[in-house]
Amino acid sequence: MVKKGAGLAHTSSLTRATGVALPIVPGPPGTGTVSFALADLPIPSRRFLADRVAVETDGADILVLFGQTKCRGDGLTQLLVARTSADRVLDVVNSCREFGPRVREFLTSSGLNSAPPLAFTADPDPTVKVDFSIAAMVHAGYQASIDLYDLTAWARHDLGRAGATAREATVEPVVRIQLSTAALGTLLDQLAVVAPASAASMDTK
Repeated sequence: MVKKGAGLAHTSSLTRATGVALPIVPGPPGTGTVSFALADLPIPSRRFLADRVAVETDGADILVLFGQTKCRGDGLTQLLVARTSADRVLDVVNSCREFGPRVREFLTSSGLNSAPPLAFTADPDPTVKVDFSIAAMVHAGYQASIDLYDLTAWARHDLGRAGATAREATVEPVVRIQLSTAALGTLLDQLAVVAPASAASMDTK
């Protein structure tokens, strides 16, 4: 029970994080980072088919835009905006050091270029926004898939409270995005440019 006048950040020792509790692999000492085994991550139940992608910055946030284009005419039928922070997207880029070159090698050997980036002048209806902090990516031939997950503020609070004794973290499955490998190449190219610049901007503040 919350006592009258009590600060919400200190009301209870019970977790308020929702999702799936997974074992963690601590990162290097002093980094405060953790990782998860891919096999342990639950499969998101929501699906989104993306034709084009783009990456934008919005202050301290990184916005990854996934759009469904119209079959005829210009514009979008749906837009998914996946928001994350500069440090989280830098983690994604660092985790793709081996995966990214394999995607680009496939596109080159297949005579393909990265897909044109998403471009639009107005948000379509519907436009959906989600948060994410973890991205698991795969490609098989010309098709690719990205599973997004979120380690929420409550889950991070629990990790911080547990400190060095933490053995698990609560992860929320967000959405599975299906796209072409060419569109995935565009995403990786743009993340590789935006992430380091955003992280450097944070370091100077």
